[in-house]
Amino acid sequence: MRRWMMLVTLLAAAAVQTGCGDGMMYSSRERMLRQKRIADIDRKQLVDDWDAFMLNDRPTHASRWRVE
Repeated sequence: MRRWMMLVTLLAAAAVQTGCGDGMMYSSRERMLRQKRIADIDRKQLVDDWDAFMLNDRPTHASRWRVE
């Protein structure tokens, strides 16, 4: 019984030491580059959304003829 308790204690200690993450640490340069990349993607998405909004062609009521 004592050996089982010691084994469980060792396994619990090993689990606490490893943690939940994958063990990857990012340097400040890598974090900065990642933030710049995310900001660049966000800007591109904003431009795409704006273009889609501006190109949304609705029929106008200025003419009685349908314009396509």
